[in-house]
Amino acid sequence: MIQNPKLREIIDGSLNNFKKEHLSENWRSFGSARLRMDSGKFLISLLQVIKPDYTMEFGSGASTQTLAAHAKKTHFAYEHVPKYWRQTVAALARNPWFNESIVYLRALNDDYMYPILPGDLPQGIQLVLIDGPPLRAPKNGKDRDRYRTLHSIMEYLSDDAIVLLDNTERESEQGILEVWKEELGIEYETHEEVRGLGIIDPWGHSV
Repeated sequence: MIQNPKLREIIDGSLNNFKKEHLSENWRSFGSARLRMDSGKFLISLLQVIKPDYTMEFGSGASTQTLAAHAKKTHFAYEHVPKYWRQTVAALARNPWFNESIVYLRALNDDYMYPILPGDLPQGIQLVLIDGPPLRAPKNGKDRDRYRTLHSIMEYLSDDAIVLLDNTERESEQGILEVWKEELGIEYETHEEVRGLGIIDPWGHSV
């Protein structure tokens, strides 16, 4: 359970708004980042509360449009499948009122990770969605496929950042959360209303 008072207020407020179901945006999943409808609507609710300057994600799709629509400055995304990258970029281009979005097309490296190059990202990212890379096969411990994602972005996160890990109904992602808790000291929680979406305080703040 996340203890940081500021994040606690943000998460509780977002859950309350989500439960009221007064969100005006529809959710249609496409691309490599395929959030469930309840997770997508919670993401919208969270964005409406945080009002972030910078957001980012691993994977791209419908979530990219939502994050781009709410990031006050810039949204950044990493995609490794050219077809999904083209689909996402085309969808963004059809919505010129979105704020700036940068979708990097990067082949996964030998560590099965999206390469993050110098100058890719700013400091102070406030919300991150991890919905990639896709699962290859069940693995154990540190070799789980999304294990390295959080390590790769810690230096870019704001002090009050929130990270979302999708697919936490899977044993592999549950293991990743526990390894991150041990190695990085994160705090995290899941909620039945947004099944499969782990909510993470990457800094593991305490009261």
